[in-house]
Amino acid sequence: MINIIKADIYRLLRTKTFYIAIAVMLFMIFLSIYNVEVGCIGLNMNGAAPFPEQQTETMHSELENMSLDEIADLSLSEYRRIMLNAENYELDKNIIAENINLYYIFIFIAVAVIASDLSSGCVKNTLSSSIGRNKYFFSKIIFSHICCVVILFANTFLSYFANRIFNSANISAELGLLLKITAMQIPAILALASILTGIAFIVKKTSIFNTIAIPFIMLAQLLLMGIVRISGVDNIMNYELQVIINRLAHDPTKEYIIKSYAVCAVIIIVTDIIGYICFKRSEIK
Repeated sequence: MINIIKADIYRLLRTKTFYIAIAVMLFMIFLSIYNVEVGCIGLNMNGAAPFPEQQTETMHSELENMSLDEIADLSLSEYRRIMLNAENYELDKNIIAENINLYYIFIFIAVAVIASDLSSGCVKNTLSSSIGRNKYFFSKIIFSHICCVVILFANTFLSYFANRIFNSANISAELGLLLKITAMQIPAILALASILTGIAFIVKKTSIFNTIAIPFIMLAQLLLMGIVRISGVDNIMNYELQVIINRLAHDPTKEYIIKSYAVCAVIIIVTDIIGYICFKRSEIK
């Protein structure tokens, strides 16, 4: 297993995909830091089914006294000046709250570690009497998950220091708090990683994997919204992964943490089992 992981590290460091992923992550951080605000992939889910017991500080700035048209007419430099002097606004914490944005970075990892191996047929050369399918599968799962966690923490450190250097400590949270939030998000990040690795082991083709994985987040959100409309149970959306990642960054209750971790555990177990079964039963060409 260790030898497979070492081989994956060597191959990852020599592939362009890895450096493209790093470049994309740096670009996303730069945009957020320079624009002093955070975008997000998928649908805006964070306003759905709010928790009344969850109190968060409200940002105060000159924008409160402006109309939407006046805000839209602001130049970027004017907008930056206002946001850099805002109260109760922690940009790096908000960046981490939108760590769902790392999903597309994780797609790069799943392609480099699993999908390309299965698609090209290299897996056939790897499997032998000493390296069975079980060892191969779990080595890939462990390594891809480790990569995702490393990227998660790298994003936190880069966001914190870039915000402090290029913006101001006035809109920055304490590093200890950011690391605590990041650690709390690990189960949700592993659930995202498990979804991608599961898809990779099921389809076994890079082109098909990309076709499914790229729109997956938005399609899953639309499906959940449809279920909510039919069932009328609004709090289902509280346990969508984007919402979990965001709310874990904003002083969640113990009850919510336990329930959200349970959802993440179910996702990890189910997707890993499905991926394992498909890989065990598939014909290696």
